[in-house]
Amino acid sequence: MINKKYLKLLRSQQRFDENNFIYKIIARRIIDSLDLLNIRFNKILEIGINENKTYNYLERKFHDLYFDRADLCLSKLNVSNRYNFIEIDLQKLFFKNNFYNLIFSNCFMHLSNNFEKNLSVVLNSLEPNGFFIAAIPDKESMFQLLNSMYETDLFIYKG
Repeated sequence: MINKKYLKLLRSQQRFDENNFIYKIIARRIIDSLDLLNIRFNKILEIGINENKTYNYLERKFHDLYFDRADLCLSKLNVSNRYNFIEIDLQKLFFKNNFYNLIFSNCFMHLSNNFEKNLSVVLNSLEPNGFFIAAIPDKESMFQLLNSMYETDLFIYKG
């Protein structure tokens, strides 16, 4: 069982501003993946707002976007009229069917008790030939995470 109050606390504004270096690194990988695609996206959904780097990139690259940003709570965001905020419940996920041509998530989708059901909701929300890009941690990637933490410790705190 996932504690929703604890997740909301972890996703607060202070943690968002101070402790998101891993999310920024992953955002660069998502942006690199998007650069490889020569496709115009105009209806985009971000599931789990862990950084603004990907959002800013997409907003600069594609004009006249319909952009939805979905998360557990609004506490970490400065609300903007450039996107729509959707408050979600990971146990009862729902989005517009057959609507988005790009959905992306940076280390958020795995927080659910029912990953397969949520993945099905995401796939139903995509238009035909739409793209879903997600970074999902795995036990096989812990070595890379540990190395990046060592590098960060050396860079920020000088070891």
